[in-house]
Amino acid sequence: MIFKKYFVALENLDFRLLVVANLISGAGVSLVPIAFAIETIKVEPRGWGMACVLITLWVGRFLGMLIYKKVGFNFHPVLTMVGSISAMCIAQAGLLLWVLSLPNSILAMSISSVLYGFASAFFIPSVFVYIPVIVADSMRAQANSLLSIVSNIYQLIGPLLGASLAVLLGFHSVLFFSAAMFCISMLLLRKLYFSHKIANGIWKNKISGQEKDLHTDVKQRLPIWTYLGLVSWFFCSLAIGTIAAAGPTLIIASHSALEWAIVATAMATGSLFGSTISLTGVARNFPWHIVHVLCGLGLGVQLFVLSWSFAIWGVCVASFVGAASVSTSGIRWDTMGQRLFSGKRLHSFASLDQFASSAGIPAGMVLFGLSGLIGDTTSIIVAVGGLAFLSTLPVLASFVKKRKQLAR
Repeated sequence: MIFKKYFVALENLDFRLLVVANLISGAGVSLVPIAFAIETIKVEPRGWGMACVLITLWVGRFLGMLIYKKVGFNFHPVLTMVGSISAMCIAQAGLLLWVLSLPNSILAMSISSVLYGFASAFFIPSVFVYIPVIVADSMRAQANSLLSIVSNIYQLIGPLLGASLAVLLGFHSVLFFSAAMFCISMLLLRKLYFSHKIANGIWKNKISGQEKDLHTDVKQRLPIWTYLGLVSWFFCSLAIGTIAAAGPTLIIASHSALEWAIVATAMATGSLFGSTISLTGVARNFPWHIVHVLCGLGLGVQLFVLSWSFAIWGVCVASFVGAASVSTSGIRWDTMGQRLFSGKRLHSFASLDQFASSAGIPAGMVLFGLSGLIGDTTSIIVAVGGLAFLSTLPVLASFVKKRKQLAR
């Protein structure tokens, strides 16, 4: 079969279990944002309730990131995933019990959000660290692409499903479905965990057929280019957060809600396209630093087009290209980190990478909100896009310099 070569990574039983667990938990995750937004507005229509739920979500997430960076390395990544998904299940199930027995409140939703945000901070970096344990180096780009495609598909259908369930069957149905998906995913991850030997609390990673104790490179630091890349990803995430806030605000104001839905679909489709390009291996024909410069340029153009209220087809094209470039660059970046680092350095790479995106996205949303208060939205949006592009140039310079040194 012609497409079979793109799914060779799934022949690995452990990775197949991981994908299925992500597929199931992703169904639960994808319903949460829109359902919470609808319910929050019902409970408190003036807006402060939404702010409280979002703030507690990000506070929990930042606390989780800090703790994961300190102690996450001491635990098997699958065990961390099990704990993370279990806590997310408890957050949803606890709120479900509250909703069924008492009137819903912003306090209850905020408590659920802080626990959910805290738990979710452990999941993605644990998946990232675990992939090199079970997937051969030659298959890691394919593995990352497949997981990214799962996420992209839920970005497309999640909001529609979540809104439909919340409106037609009620908020409690979303909570029940989400908790059930997390529970099933947790059971699959437990099966994956017990398929590995854990001895004396130290887990080992198979790399190139040799077992290496993951505590061997604790004192080694990441090379300078990774920090340049992480700084660049922060500014790219800042641009993504600005787009997330500016997109619906500006397009609905100048066009309509329907046209914003079309643009959002173009972005989600672009992300899926970028993941698919990575899966086929086409992106491997270009070095990561070139792909990343195109990512920064794509985000800059997307913000420029948004700020000047271009025709909707132009916004859709820019959004599609921008999202595709972000997805492609992100997969290449992850795969490169998994190939070059192991042990403590891989853990640090995953932690810092999560921090860059998790800090940049809400900062971009806040920055757009402040731009409205200042009254100069266009200049600030264009400046953020410019920063996203400019931040990729030191990365480019670093790789060019390294290549010249190797050529001597």
